[in-house]
Amino acid sequence: MVCPKFIMRLEADKVELPFYVDQAIRRGVPLTTGIGSRQVDANSIGDMEAAKIEIKQITESFIAAQKEVARKVAMPADRFRTQPWPSQIYFEDIAAESQFELIEIIIRTVREQGAFDA
Repeated sequence: MVCPKFIMRLEADKVELPFYVDQAIRRGVPLTTGIGSRQVDANSIGDMEAAKIEIKQITESFIAAQKEVARKVAMPADRFRTQPWPSQIYFEDIAAESQFELIEIIIRTVREQGAFDA
């Protein structure tokens, strides 16, 4: 069964992002993308500087994907009541072991690049 309201890409899916973009556009629904707990877990990070670069690139790709979907799919009239539009980047899990410097990079990148110009 496929959710009729949105397409969600989880980090654990390991399916390339363009597949989800295509499916969201085909179905006319928003694309939601998740940052996996492993991606921000301090215990999973061997090289913090490399992780900072990677998480910024991942976030930028999610922003670009959501903008592409938003440009190609008609915005629903009730976008503020029943579903977020053009959707969101969300954290699949935040815990005490999360590296908050990476979380700050994600939030800063979304704030700086996330505005949608129709």
